[in-house]
Amino acid sequence: MALTLTDSDAIKELNLEFRGIDASTDVLSFPMVDFSAPACFDGIKEGDMSLFEPDTGELNLGDIVINLERVIQQAREYGHSERREFTFLIIHSMLHLLGFDHEEIEDEKLMFAKQDEIGILQPDGTYERVNLVVMMNEAFSDLSVLGGFPVNQDYMPFTRSLLNGAENTASGHLHVSVLGGNTANTEFEFLTGDTMAFLPDGSIPYQQYMRFPVPSLAKDLSAYGYRTIAAHPYRATGWSRNEAYAYMGFSEMLFLPEFQRISPTYLRKFVDDMSCVRLIQTLFEEKGEEPLFIFNVTMQNHSSYKDAFENLTEEVSTGLKGAAQLDRYLSLIKKSDETLEEMVRYFSAKDEPVMVVFFGDHQPNLAVSQYVYRANGKKTTEIADEEKRLQYIVPFIIWTNYDTEEKTGMEISANFLANEALLRMRVPLSPYRAFLEELRKAYPVVSTQTFADDKGRLLDLKRDGERLSAYRLLQYYSLFDEEGNS
Repeated sequence: MALTLTDSDAIKELNLEFRGIDASTDVLSFPMVDFSAPACFDGIKEGDMSLFEPDTGELNLGDIVINLERVIQQAREYGHSERREFTFLIIHSMLHLLGFDHEEIEDEKLMFAKQDEIGILQPDGTYERVNLVVMMNEAFSDLSVLGGFPVNQDYMPFTRSLLNGAENTASGHLHVSVLGGNTANTEFEFLTGDTMAFLPDGSIPYQQYMRFPVPSLAKDLSAYGYRTIAAHPYRATGWSRNEAYAYMGFSEMLFLPEFQRISPTYLRKFVDDMSCVRLIQTLFEEKGEEPLFIFNVTMQNHSSYKDAFENLTEEVSTGLKGAAQLDRYLSLIKKSDETLEEMVRYFSAKDEPVMVVFFGDHQPNLAVSQYVYRANGKKTTEIADEEKRLQYIVPFIIWTNYDTEEKTGMEISANFLANEALLRMRVPLSPYRAFLEELRKAYPVVSTQTFADDKGRLLDLKRDGERLSAYRLLQYYSLFDEEGNS
């Protein structure tokens, strides 16, 4: 295979001569082999000397011509590095040399799937380790799942653009087990793969059940050489996080004192989300060769929302009577939306592969959401059980700065979300996570509030709980049996 690097004028001449198109382009491929099917070498005859290099005997697949001016231009337009754009064009054109095409819809699906698969392969055939940044955003939710309400502006425009099918993004509804508080339980489900559905009402596993090391996402990634960091801009002892994070195998824990290095700014009386992003960026800039896993739990949007603060401009308004708490909450959500946009902007320009996972831990309490119900002519005391389930839904985003399959409208519970991330990172699953993945295919939502199968049919934990008996047993040994959880 021959590779030629050229400019816009030269590639325009080639495009006109060989394709009859009088215009510049980014890349041209000139296949030498007529494959019967993409990458099928069965029909190639060794005796056909025109296909082989006389000096080396190697099969000559053809020629690739890349326009370096367009590499620079398109990298700027797409908001990623020139290296990434050049790599993409090489992969794309090599697939053309191997007989792949995208003229027809089915051919396009096949080629683009192969393109995504190759995207982060290294020369030795292994996958480049992806940096994982998780932001569990305090009380981040979209209350429109409860019903429509008037608003003077979109309070999460960037998040909504990702939810609506953005490039390299998976998104949808995350089903959590808590409402208005008990943040640590959503952390527990996400990090361990365990579910609160098997634990007594009112449980806080971090404080009540963690007494020895337990399997976790941090341990899974540590086994593959990751530096694992938990970061939370508040007290270390809150929900006994300092002990729980140690049991889950985080190599570093950063709490409010450690945030002082980036001179944090505040909204109301809490460290704001943008300060969390600045710490994440600092950690990334300082990283060495080892990949990073950063698990950040924010504080900016924490309740209560009763009081106004001079340092918070309440730019979002519903115009609903007495709904100051709702307006204040939505104004905070807009700030979180801007934070997510800044993270995506920053990592889009990085050469190293990065995945950002962003989700809320729970919706705010009914002191806030009651105004949404009122706008729909309902009282909080009259909400049917079916509608109450909607109070336990928050948005989630999985975004990458490398090519991954787009998914929208996913329904998944917090205990399965890390699996989705690991699969997209191409990290081998532990035996426990491999079990969870098989279970997720049949039952993608298992929470205290919702048990649903892959067809979206609601099941009952008491009536249909035997379907989860193996899961319940494995979770018991993982959480309560120190010898049996390895």
